[in-house]
Amino acid sequence: MSCGVANVRLRQLISPASVLLIGLVAGLLVFRNAGFTKDAGVARQTAPADLDGEINRSLPESLAGCRDVTSRFRGVQLDTDDRASLVFHGILALGSELSVVNRLTGQPVEIPGFALSLLEASRRGQSADTATRANVQQKHPGQFLSYLLTAKSQGRLHWPEELDSALTAVWCEERQSVGMTATLGWFVPAYCLSDSRTTFSNKYGEVIDAPYLVKALIAQSRDGDRRQVCFGLHEVQALGVARTNLRAELDKATFAILDQVFREQSQEVLAAVSAGQLHAGRSTDNDALRLDDDYSFFYSAGHAIEALVSAPDCVMADPRMHEFVATVLERCRNSTIWHEPNELKTGGSPPGAHYCIMSHLVHALQLYASTVEHRGATAATNH
Repeated sequence: MSCGVANVRLRQLISPASVLLIGLVAGLLVFRNAGFTKDAGVARQTAPADLDGEINRSLPESLAGCRDVTSRFRGVQLDTDDRASLVFHGILALGSELSVVNRLTGQPVEIPGFALSLLEASRRGQSADTATRANVQQKHPGQFLSYLLTAKSQGRLHWPEELDSALTAVWCEERQSVGMTATLGWFVPAYCLSDSRTTFSNKYGEVIDAPYLVKALIAQSRDGDRRQVCFGLHEVQALGVARTNLRAELDKATFAILDQVFREQSQEVLAAVSAGQLHAGRSTDNDALRLDDDYSFFYSAGHAIEALVSAPDCVMADPRMHEFVATVLERCRNSTIWHEPNELKTGGSPPGAHYCIMSHLVHALQLYASTVEHRGATAATNH
């Protein structure tokens, strides 16, 4: 499902005034005590340190539900004629467990090599293999690269060393255009999860490094709407990924403002999912998602959970997080979408959008489950 691309220069996002504002706010944060914060007239409180017993007792059932949803999604078979968008969303959800067969021979293809060919083709807007007509009409190489690097960095996509140099070449080429397109919701996670986070110059002569990207992302995210699925939630997720991965590369003031912005925005997302207020449009009420429709609900839920668990220490002690996941899993159990799983490949607009929707949900639930299991193992070790 296309999220769109906004044409804007990064330098326009980081004016001298905005840099000064970030510094002033960061300075105030040093002297600010934790507790309630006010934003748009809504009071928020720091999440409780411990979950109540009822939620803790329900976690094993939730973990089993996450595994069940993943197993059902794994049963959808892709082939080399399917859209590139489906393949990369499948990689995001399943990594090396994704099954893709050659449409002509019926034989399975090696995911890393096939993904790399699609990635290179998407940059050119061409078919990766004229014999299999791989559809790359969606020219979103930044998005595809971000999903591939996400699966790779999480250890779910096994990447052979002999393809490292080719992947690095694609990454170096893609980052040259970061000054022109504001796809920071995709680019920042790709930057954080790449093997090299070195300072570089783009094709406009701008010097790009971790602090520069974080400040640009903060400026951009403050102009967005956290309730808005895709644009807004990808930005929240990028903030969380940066907070988790870039702390050592940021000065204290920049990290302080990044931490505060993510905490505030993640609380907005939690409040929105609890009230059913996520929507698909650009802050317009008439674009509200139809939560009575399974795919609309799963579309919002997957992106929201992905955003929230990008910095789990900020949200996993909040009961609303676990209550929402339990609601999502109950909806999955009762949904009819699994009756014809291959319909996922053709349903929606454009065709296959339903598969992309569910891939985000599967990825989100896997991240949630691994975080819960890790926290449980850590707690057991500490005791």
